[in-house]
Amino acid sequence: MITIVTLILATGVGVVVSLGFPDLVIMPLAAALAVIGLGLLVIAKRAHGLGLIIPGAMLAALLAGVTITMPPTMNDSMLYRVGPTQPANVRLYGEQETMDITTMEISEDERWQIELDHAELELIIPADQNIVVEASYDNSMLTLPKGIFSGSGHASTEQIVDEVRPTLVIEIFANESQLWVSAS
Repeated sequence: MITIVTLILATGVGVVVSLGFPDLVIMPLAAALAVIGLGLLVIAKRAHGLGLIIPGAMLAALLAGVTITMPPTMNDSMLYRVGPTQPANVRLYGEQETMDITTMEISEDERWQIELDHAELELIIPADQNIVVEASYDNSMLTLPKGIFSGSGHASTEQIVDEVRPTLVIEIFANESQLWVSAS
């Protein structure tokens, strides 16, 4: 009976975690494996854990396979360079990245959207081009060239070096995230 309840609970926890982390395949597998591990601890005294050992081994193998085959995610030590073919929309979830757009030449008016969810982003903008950064934030901290903002609200910074040249407008939506914008 404990085995069946544990398997049902592991499945439920996996489903709930997948709803909370829709982009991370590894999270529901890890949560289900953790529940099976706890179930094994509970029934260890009875020595009837075979019903959990087999699904646990299968989940562990699946988790290892997904971990090995998943591409590495960016972290704070990697530099994310943006070229002229950069898509206009970027979504970061639970990541730390540096986005350096200083080598990009703005040839026409353009609008990008960046969504940060539990993420940290350092955005390095070129000092010699027209850039407007507009940020809406919730439970986040923003460091912009004109000040530091925290909590929830709206903030923007505008760098117009030549009214005639095209402007890149970057809209940022931050939820429980940190953003640093600097010009180089």
